[in-house]
Amino acid sequence: MAVSLSFEDEARLLSLRWGSEDKSFLASVKELIWPTLPLKPCAAQQKDAVAALWMGSNEWSIISNE
Repeated sequence: MAVSLSFEDEARLLSLRWGSEDKSFLASVKELIWPTLPLKPCAAQQKDAVAALWMGSNEWSIISNE
């Protein structure tokens, strides 16, 4: 499984990508950083001060205002 993470410190932005349809990836994300990633086009999920935005079939932006 190939996972790419990049952090933008000032913007409080996490760009999250994975390179396959591996279900274990989603389980790992759920356990480590986010309870539910949006899986439909143009969808978003928010929890407290953090939002996850679906950017494409294998990419999300995780954004925080704190």
